[in-house]
Amino acid sequence: FAGHNCKCQDPSGTGPQWDSLTEKACNTVLNGETENCVLFKKYHADQHHQCSCSTNCMASGGFNDWCAANGAPGAYCWN
Repeated sequence: FAGHNCKCQDPSGTGPQWDSLTEKACNTVLNGETENCVLFKKYHADQHHQCSCSTNCMASGGFNDWCAANGAPGAYCWN
């Protein structure tokens, strides 16, 4: 499904956050996203370290798969 916020972390939302992977995923066109979606995604380097997308074009499944393929357990996503 599409989402407004994701970060590389255990899909349950517990455990360590993979901030550098989250930032890289946020700047990547992921499976299930249109090419221009990356223009609307923004990495927030504050205390939450999430990737947000105001247009809801971010593919949470693609985010999860990208995080898992790059060493994190998956992705935690929420609206």
